[in-house]
Amino acid sequence: MSTLALHVTLERADFALEVQHELALEGITALFGPSGSGKTTLLRVIAGLERSARGSVTFDGNAWQSAQAWLPPDRRGVGYVFQDGRLFPHLTVKKNLEFAARRATRGAIDFDAAVAAFDLKALLGRRPGSLSGGEQQRVAIARALLTSPRLLLMDEPLSSLDVGRKREILPLIEQLPRQFGVPVLYVTHNVDEVARIASHVLLLAGGRVAAYGTVARYSSESTSKRTPAVSRPARYCAHTWPSTATEWRRWSLAGNASAYRWPTRPLAPFARSGSMHATSRSRPKGRCT
Repeated sequence: MSTLALHVTLERADFALEVQHELALEGITALFGPSGSGKTTLLRVIAGLERSARGSVTFDGNAWQSAQAWLPPDRRGVGYVFQDGRLFPHLTVKKNLEFAARRATRGAIDFDAAVAAFDLKALLGRRPGSLSGGEQQRVAIARALLTSPRLLLMDEPLSSLDVGRKREILPLIEQLPRQFGVPVLYVTHNVDEVARIASHVLLLAGGRVAAYGTVARYSSESTSKRTPAVSRPARYCAHTWPSTATEWRRWSLAGNASAYRWPTRPLAPFARSGSMHATSRSRPKGRCT
C-alpha cells in the first residue's frame, strides 16, 4: 500500500488551498466536495502542474516537492485523466495508446491487457473525432494507464457523460487497482460515484481537509430509513460533526454558503462511528440551527 503525504499551500486572489494530511492509498480514494472546494487544484499540485504551490508532496518516501527540490510532472510517474479526453486528434486510437506505452516510467503494463480491459479492440483504427464521448474517455483512461504510473489521477473523467455511459465506465475504473496494481485518486462531487467505486474519501471544504476515512457501504439499516433531503442552508456548532445521513444532507460543505443536496434515495451514512474523522480546524463554525 502506497502513502501520499501532503503539506501544501497555494494562495490565489479569491481562493486558498491548505492541506496537511497523509493518505493511505489503497484502491480508489475519492477527492470529494462541492464545486470550488479545491479538488482539482489539489490534484494539479500532486501532479506538479501548480509550480506556485508551497510545501511538500511525498510519495512512498520520495519527495516530489519540498523546500530543496521540485520534480517536474514527467518525473513523478503519475498518470492524469482530464475531464475531456485530450487525445491526439491526428493519431488513431492505437497510435495514441502506443505513444503512452513508449513513455512508461517503470515496468510496462501489457498493451493487449489494457485494450481488453477497456474494450478498445474495435476502436484501434479510428481517430478521436469519430468516437463518442464515452469511447474517448475509455481511450484516455487506457492511455494514462499505459504510462505505467505509480499513481493515477482522475479529474472528474465522467462529468461530461450521460448516465448510461457513466454506468458503463464506472465498473472499468473500479477494477483498475485490483487488475493493474495502481492506486487511484478520483476527483468528483457526485456522491453516487463515491459510493460505487471508492474505498476511501478525502472530503474538501473551502480548500481544507474536512474529513478523511473509509466509505461506509450500503447496509440494511440505511436502506430501511429514508430521510428527506434538505434544501435550505444549515450550519452546525463548531463542536458538532455530521455523523448521520440526515446531518450529511444538511451540512453546508461550502462554508455555510449553500447546503449540499444529497440524493433522496437511501444511502449508507457517509460517516459512521470510527470510519471517518474530522480535522478540528476545518469543522464548520457558527451558531447551531
